[in-house]
Amino acid sequence: MCMLKRKAKRALLLVGAGLSAPAKYPLTCEIDQILFEGEGCSVKDSTGWNATPSFHDFVWQKDGPPNNPEQQKIIDRISSALRLISQETNGREGPLNYEDLYEILGHVCRYYPRSASEGWESLIGPLKTTVAELSADGSSTKPIMTSLAGFEPAVIASAYIRDIVIDILSHHDMGRSNHGHLAFLKKLLEYDPKLDLDIFSTNNDTLIETYLGDNDIAYTDGFEEWELEIKGVSSIQKLYRWNDAVFQEQRRITLQKLHGSLNWFYFFTPKELETSSYLRERVLVKSESGLVHGLRVHEKSSDETYQFENDQPVTLLGTDQKYFAYIRRPFLKLWGRLSEALDKTDKVIIIGSSLNDRGLCDVLKDWRDTNVGGRLMYVGGDKSAAESLSYNEIVPFDTVQSLEADRIIEFIDG
Repeated sequence: MCMLKRKAKRALLLVGAGLSAPAKYPLTCEIDQILFEGEGCSVKDSTGWNATPSFHDFVWQKDGPPNNPEQQKIIDRISSALRLISQETNGREGPLNYEDLYEILGHVCRYYPRSASEGWESLIGPLKTTVAELSADGSSTKPIMTSLAGFEPAVIASAYIRDIVIDILSHHDMGRSNHGHLAFLKKLLEYDPKLDLDIFSTNNDTLIETYLGDNDIAYTDGFEEWELEIKGVSSIQKLYRWNDAVFQEQRRITLQKLHGSLNWFYFFTPKELETSSYLRERVLVKSESGLVHGLRVHEKSSDETYQFENDQPVTLLGTDQKYFAYIRRPFLKLWGRLSEALDKTDKVIIIGSSLNDRGLCDVLKDWRDTNVGGRLMYVGGDKSAAESLSYNEIVPFDTVQSLEADRIIEFIDG
């Protein structure tokens, strides 16, 4: 007797910050408030992040006492300058948020002084004035600012924004067990045994994978266990190495994190091995335990050594930088998977995304143009997202106020 193979239905979910908000993860407007008020360092310990340059490595000085008046003065003055720039540089929807501001500063970093003009000088004027005053002779902050003397003010401000944002998100990620509102995922799988889920997330937090792990729900996220020998470390949680081939495994849930993750890091082969005929290899690694400072590992299968040089997580920040980062791995692969998944469906469910990501809007617009009967469901009823869909001519769509599994199933089956 011939056995018919189960034909799975696949639902495509695009999720954003609104999905993590019930777990107390901050939204963009809340991060703006913390960052522009100089309060982000209240969640900062003395270990620092290793950015390039790391604002905290210089200002908080790992080997010195944290939170002295001079350090806080630098934080307050730079945050005030950024707030002023944000308020005076209105975008389509008002003052710039931290992502837009980070993007503009990144442009200045890449092209200044070639792009120096009256407009650019006016834009970063408050920042240049602030850095000059903090570095002036007789200023109590000069000893700290001398370590930043080789960097343009826009570079210093960019490092400040990135460090503070990662601090804020990482601090909240410690309490990621508050994920009861994600029970709708389990209900979807139980409601229809033939339904598979492709989840594409623009969030950097680890809320979804924590919920799936806590509920013993198998999923694929592009990582496989890395067989390693770790010398000098008595106990460490498992490390996982990126391998996009694992997406070929048959799992009911795939999770693709389009903007990176707080627990993604790069490992490199050691610098001392680099020669004219040998380029250093970079490996993307996921760590369940978060940071793994200075770790050196030995790969069993290839007898290769890798070391952990930088505790800056692999996350994308900045509106346009997110867009153009898709041309490199692993984001190129993830972007390709999103396009392939859209080609196979005529229904997309958007949960908690403001749709400010240019890449997402472009690919959704392309999907709409090639799927005349395609339908969107937006869960959350966010006004700005509805306006963004309309602005990008991505219609029609259905709006649902809450995460209800039966409504989503009804949409998929309808």
